[in-house]
Amino acid sequence: RKKGSRNYLLYPKRVSYIQYKEAKRLPVFNMSKYRGGFHEQSFNQRKKPFGSLAMRTLGDMYSDVTLGAKNGLELQYDSILRGQEGITHRQKVRNQWLNIVDIPPVDGCDIITTIDVGMQDIAEKALLDQLKEIGGNVGVAILMEVKTGAIRAIANMKKMGNGYDESYNYAIGDATEPGSVFKLMTLVSLLEDGHVTLEDPIDGSGGKWSYGGHTYSDTHDYGLMDVKLALAKSSNVAFAKLAVAYYEGKEQQYVDRLNSMKVGERFNLDIQGEARAAIYGPGDAMWSRSSLSSMAIGYSTLLTPLHTLTFYNAIANDGKMMKPYFIENYQENGEIVKNFGPQEISGSICSKETAREARRALRHVVEV
Repeated sequence: RKKGSRNYLLYPKRVSYIQYKEAKRLPVFNMSKYRGGFHEQSFNQRKKPFGSLAMRTLGDMYSDVTLGAKNGLELQYDSILRGQEGITHRQKVRNQWLNIVDIPPVDGCDIITTIDVGMQDIAEKALLDQLKEIGGNVGVAILMEVKTGAIRAIANMKKMGNGYDESYNYAIGDATEPGSVFKLMTLVSLLEDGHVTLEDPIDGSGGKWSYGGHTYSDTHDYGLMDVKLALAKSSNVAFAKLAVAYYEGKEQQYVDRLNSMKVGERFNLDIQGEARAAIYGPGDAMWSRSSLSSMAIGYSTLLTPLHTLTFYNAIANDGKMMKPYFIENYQENGEIVKNFGPQEISGSICSKETAREARRALRHVVEV
């Protein structure tokens, strides 16, 4: 009364629905709320039958239902999942107070994701095993269906205390320098522009080479090698030299080739928080004399893991780049309301011949 409140909190902790039903059997509490005065506060929570699998991608709800969803697909499709509340009023009919429904409530739709539970389980376990083995801080594993772009598994793990937790979606929200995986983009550019073949020789320069005030080095001196072996050995020296040999003075041609291959394309995903990729060019403030050679080996540029995967997927798909997607459809009472099918980003980021040669080079990576 001193606080000016009409309510008194009997129990500060949450109880289960079963416990609530038991409490409602007690004297006074078993009366209607208008007679007995017992009012309950309800909290909605999304139950995850498969535990933490794809937790960050699926998303979560705030405990206070009025605040809606926090992140992931829950946030993107909150209005579809939550449905609509109904409206009732109290009316006295024949000396009895009844709840009269003015607007009936509408159930939310069911969303069918592209995630395959079995594949997701395998991906998460494999990622965790590798992170524990190397003592890594952050790791990402994504599995994309080649022909469609459907994401069948996506795992994001960060070291938290003595274990790992999926606290952030690094796969789509973290754009960083991709490193050596970018050498494939450089190789495809060189092949597509007709500058090299996989059998062309390149000198390893004793494992060190300087350009633009920056020294590039390899873990070993690979000597004279062909382009195919340079990719297999992930030679920084070889790819920096190749980029300079064919694009020095024509840096914009290299950048234009990367952009034409949709390397940094914005996907407009089903999930909020997509980070922007950055492919810098000669006119940008970030550009320097060493930018060309650094970009060739995966530095001086920013990509998310999903960008990298989408490019590799296009090479596997004969040059056709598919948009990654996470939703198959959403349904109302078992009836499909809307389908989400495969979408092309580009029908051909490169020729089929270039894609075949790139795949031949990638096979060599795991064979030598």
